[in-house]
Amino acid sequence: MLRALYLVLCTWRFWIGACSLLSAVGLSSFHKHQVQSTKYQAQSTKYKAPNMSADDNITIIRRFVDELWNERNLSVADEIFASECLTHQLRSGDEISSAPRDPETLKKHVSEWLAAFPDLHFTLEQTVAGDDRVASQISMTGTHTGDWMGIPPTGKHVSVRMMTIHRIVAGKIVEDWVLVDSLGLFQQLALVPPREEIFAKANVRYTLVCRRC
Repeated sequence: MLRALYLVLCTWRFWIGACSLLSAVGLSSFHKHQVQSTKYQAQSTKYKAPNMSADDNITIIRRFVDELWNERNLSVADEIFASECLTHQLRSGDEISSAPRDPETLKKHVSEWLAAFPDLHFTLEQTVAGDDRVASQISMTGTHTGDWMGIPPTGKHVSVRMMTIHRIVAGKIVEDWVLVDSLGLFQQLALVPPREEIFAKANVRYTLVCRRC
């Protein structure tokens, strides 16, 4: 019962945090990365078009998940990603890492993941749309049967959740922010000990930590 309550509370806090993050992105556009974002803003005038509705923007994200990733139709990247798109990888305790995410770079990224996890599948679980942004809760499943980031195949099946925010201008994704449960992924690949073992080694009671989640 306590564990079920813990999962419910954590899920609630997780989603509230996503909504807060969406609001923060809308208000500040991550001040530390305004220099990089401004580069796109200066070039985005060629995408001028009537504002798209929230449903239109969500449809683009569904195409990103269903058509590009799940159907392996890499040409969709040319249709829904801007050539100057930037991605911001969010990691706790570290600066936000930003890099280009143009269609060709994305195709290579997807291909690398599919080579390591041939049965990779994404599920779009929840979306919240406002202005030019869509926040999504996504789950990913797959079996590690190929080399991935220098890690030999483990044969292990993984299930990982992530949160994303995409900024969309005139039907093109121009920027995204991504937060992945990397710890959970590494634990399922047996690269990192389970949480219980980590807490035990630190001499911290697992139940106490859960209650403070």
